[in-house]
Amino acid sequence: MSSISQKVASLAFGDLVTRGLGFVSSMLLARALGPESYGIWTTALAIFSYLLWFSDLGIMQLGTREIATEGQRRLYSTAELFLGKLIWAICAMIILFLFAPFLPYSEEINTLVWLLLFSLIPYALHTEWIFSGKQEFLILQSIKAVQATVFFALILYGIQRADDLEKLPVYYGLSVGLASFLLWTVSMYKRYLVISPSALTLNLIERLYSILKESLQLGIGWVGSQIILLFPPLIFALFYSDAFVGWYGAALRIIMLYMVLDRIFVQLLLPNLANGWDKEISANIIGTRLEQAYRYHTLLGLLGSFAVLFLAPIIIPLIYGDLYTESISMLQLLSPVLFLTFQNSVFATSLIAAQQSTYYLKANLLGGLFSAILIISGSYVLLNNAPYAPLLIVLSEGIMMYLAYYYFNKYTLPMVKFCFYPMFLALAIGFLCYLWLMGNSVLLSFFNYPPNDFLSSLPHWFKISLTMVLAFIPLVLTKTIKRSDWNTILELMMHKTKT
Repeated sequence: MSSISQKVASLAFGDLVTRGLGFVSSMLLARALGPESYGIWTTALAIFSYLLWFSDLGIMQLGTREIATEGQRRLYSTAELFLGKLIWAICAMIILFLFAPFLPYSEEINTLVWLLLFSLIPYALHTEWIFSGKQEFLILQSIKAVQATVFFALILYGIQRADDLEKLPVYYGLSVGLASFLLWTVSMYKRYLVISPSALTLNLIERLYSILKESLQLGIGWVGSQIILLFPPLIFALFYSDAFVGWYGAALRIIMLYMVLDRIFVQLLLPNLANGWDKEISANIIGTRLEQAYRYHTLLGLLGSFAVLFLAPIIIPLIYGDLYTESISMLQLLSPVLFLTFQNSVFATSLIAAQQSTYYLKANLLGGLFSAILIISGSYVLLNNAPYAPLLIVLSEGIMMYLAYYYFNKYTLPMVKFCFYPMFLALAIGFLCYLWLMGNSVLLSFFNYPPNDFLSSLPHWFKISLTMVLAFIPLVLTKTIKRSDWNTILELMMHKTKT
């Protein structure tokens, strides 16, 4: 038995170390490589992340859900899920090694992608989904921390200038291989994964077909959900310069660092919601939990968006140096993505937990398709106004969030009421107020707003304080923020759940 607070602590430990070291690694790379070479690495890694999809195809989401499901309600065994993952991985490696050389990018990018493909071999044996489903986050996050530490040490030792760029795929593969080996070893030692004739059924072919079919739905849905993070660098690399991709990648890294909180939420919510639906808990109870989860999680996203908006002019020069000043406005334009992503996680995770794989697929596939069209066409339209291209990512995330909510509301729990309007009103008031108070902000040029000398002379801390007060007025008036919330959070954190 472990409390949610203990699970949060385990997740936070691993993610803070993993994402923290990953962020420091990206900072060192950005400084050592410069915007152009860092942009090449950002593009290559985005391409590889999509190629990596072929070696998993939804087994991560399906496996987490199945391992979290108790007793005889579980549809597939751990051994069957692992074999399904191996089948996808073998097919992926054959296809990708054949077609990777024909990618429409520069020779430098294609070379890095080719080298990264060798990391698919250890990824084929990855068993992260077992530990996520069992909620053994301390083991999982500790191994991830080891992976991040090894990669950071290799970067610190071997990457000194732009000429060292081709070493990065090798270092990446070594760190991934170590993590996969450790996860495999622990899985076998604890007998979470047992590959034997007794662990497999007579109708194995039929069951594997069922696993591959359902995981494909979740996997395609995952590709759609990753449009926001992985697709823009691919398009920006075609329309704009490698340096632009480097500036954008630097800004995106800061957004992703805050998303550690979102990842913790998803890893906690998915197995607990899946277990709740499995036990046929009252829809009213589940609805109340989701309403609370939406309020708390969206508030975290709102605070994150404001923090990034306010601190971008300080964070970018401090972390990346003077070569990345163009990243400041990009980061500010990207900041609402946090607000929208945190909401999207509630609805997308609930669809998976309720075993609504088809609607999860539809939401992400349609959202990804519309977003891809928007990003491609918008990038072309903004050829002469490239600094505003990050706005396309914000609009795309809004599309993804709305479609996830639409399918959740229509096919899962339509009676749940979410506090959309107060949250979005708070975001709008905060952003408009900040733009007005900044006077000479780089963002104002997009709105053709003239500078104001008086407003520019006001202390920055005063502008931030006034913005936050005005933004939170609708949340207080509509009782979206309640006095009882603090006690509810404390009770939730102390609640004991089965591992």
